[in-house]
Amino acid sequence: MAKTVAVREETWERMKKLLEAGDAKNFDELIRKLIDQSLRVPRSMLGVDRNRKVRLTVQEHEEITRDAH
Repeated sequence: MAKTVAVREETWERMKKLLEAGDAKNFDELIRKLIDQSLRVPRSMLGVDRNRKVRLTVQEHEEITRDAH
């Protein structure tokens, strides 16, 4: 179900510019991407521990996390 959100004219214009400049197809997708960026939701959890200086191959990662799913 779609909802309506009221925004100021300035906000609307800025959203239109972002939509035109970005890779979003519509305002819903644009807002979702902005929310994900704000929440820093990673697209993938692979490599999330890179700051620990532990380097794993994809196969090693899959073996370690096999039982976690």
